[in-house]
Amino acid sequence: MIVPSLLFTFASGGGAGIVGNATGGVRGCIMGAIACGVLSTIGSALIFQPIWDAGVHAATTYSTTDFTILGELLHHTLSLFS
Repeated sequence: MIVPSLLFTFASGGGAGIVGNATGGVRGCIMGAIACGVLSTIGSALIFQPIWDAGVHAATTYSTTDFTILGELLHHTLSLFS
């Protein structure tokens, strides 16, 4: 089960809600926060194996959208060289 941390929920989800509200009103706020939550949850599931392969044998991962997106891009880029 992937449970987003309070830090993620407040910082990333709140930021997405504020930007969404400024650009799209209440609908943008809701859609931005939902998209951020879904992306972080799916991203955490995708980034867990590359972190494990890198030697970090922990049962947790840092679930922010920038970490998961950049981590996946870095993982796929480095896998081209091995």
